[in-house]
Amino acid sequence: MHLVLANMGIPMIAVEVPLMAMAFVPIVLLEAFVFAKRLEVPYRRAFKAVTAANVFSTVVGVPLAWFVMFLPACVGGEMMHLELPDSPVGAILSVLCGSAWLGPIAENDSWRLPTALLVLLVPTYFTSVWLEWWAVERQFDDLPRARVKKAVWAANSASYLVLFLLGLWFLWSEMHRLAR
Repeated sequence: MHLVLANMGIPMIAVEVPLMAMAFVPIVLLEAFVFAKRLEVPYRRAFKAVTAANVFSTVVGVPLAWFVMFLPACVGGEMMHLELPDSPVGAILSVLCGSAWLGPIAENDSWRLPTALLVLLVPTYFTSVWLEWWAVERQFDDLPRARVKKAVWAANSASYLVLFLLGLWFLWSEMHRLAR
């Protein structure tokens, strides 16, 4: 039974959601700090708005971004069976095209997991910005909309930069482990 499950592949949302949940509190603290500074509002006000927006973007946005990346594999009917060259370039393309659901990962292909997480950060970032802007705009209706929108972009850019750097560290660790 264990081998059958190991050969099924990995729906990356099963990996991504727990990681996002662990990062939730640090992300909210960082984004609230950015909001408070950019909007010149009390930290408490920024924290409340950012917390609500991040709950919304985590519950709705992460699955939505994953689905957007998963859909092309389903539409083509080629899920996990991409006809790509058996080369490093083909392996990278398979992760880029199939980042939402990785096929079985061999021991020497463990770099594919952090790479897929890094790829998924891109649609998740844009989804988060859009959903969080929608969630906070009414909470700051006393401020210019353009200023609030810039704060959303800045806060998400800061938090996703941290997530990207953590993803790079994870990828580097896997590559380093494989090189030994």
